[in-house]
Amino acid sequence: MRIWDIDPGYLNRQSLLGEHRELHAAVTIIENGKKGYSNHPETKRWTEIRLGS
Repeated sequence: MRIWDIDPGYLNRQSLLGEHRELHAAVTIIENGKKGYSNHPETKRWTEIRLGS
């Protein structure tokens, strides 16, 4: 997954679009309980952030 913790202004167009797609994928996985990439470290990190762990 391509999710960076930096200001989007530092990303070029291609990287920004990639991050946008990955964020939508992560939200779909977390919100809808999808299985794709559900065990990926970045998805787990965002799940923990959302749950406040």
